[in-house]
Amino acid sequence: MTDFYLNSIAFKAFPNSEDDVKAQLEILVKLVEDLRTVSPDFSNWYVNNGSDLNPPLEYSFPSESSFKYLLKLRKKDAFQSFLLWNGQVDNSLYASISLSIINISLSLQKRYSLSQLVDIFQIILKYLPFKYLYLSNPFFMKNRVFDHRQPVSSICYVPKALEDKELPYIYQKIEVNTSLNQGTILI
Repeated sequence: MTDFYLNSIAFKAFPNSEDDVKAQLEILVKLVEDLRTVSPDFSNWYVNNGSDLNPPLEYSFPSESSFKYLLKLRKKDAFQSFLLWNGQVDNSLYASISLSIINISLSLQKRYSLSQLVDIFQIILKYLPFKYLYLSNPFFMKNRVFDHRQPVSSICYVPKALEDKELPYIYQKIEVNTSLNQGTILI
């Protein structure tokens, strides 16, 4: 079983007023709609409450009932994450999204192509501002040499436009220039 995690580090916590939370839900809707174009594995999303033994398929996302449920959770606890999963009971296709007030993370079981991973990075960077975005796995996280430093992984986003001469041995460099993020995806 393969585990990949796309993790992020935000510049600051996302605002938490009721209007801000609604705006975050709207961003999450756009994000999952764009993810559908990357792979059929991302076609369906459900709120994952993590408390049921059965697969939680009660609230499909996006829907009015899922919005109400997630808003209620965030009102109860300002630090509650929005947890979504793709409804795949088959672990090899499992994917989940967690949007909290400080970051977004994506958990993936399946190995996706490089172009699909780049598409996922670009979709996330299109909707939310980040200081750092990186792909990791349990082995990588377990064997970090400097825990106090940002991890460098095989694919990451840095909020700086880099010249070719700064990283002459990089496999691929993709410029990011959106209204929220200006930097480089490094592969």
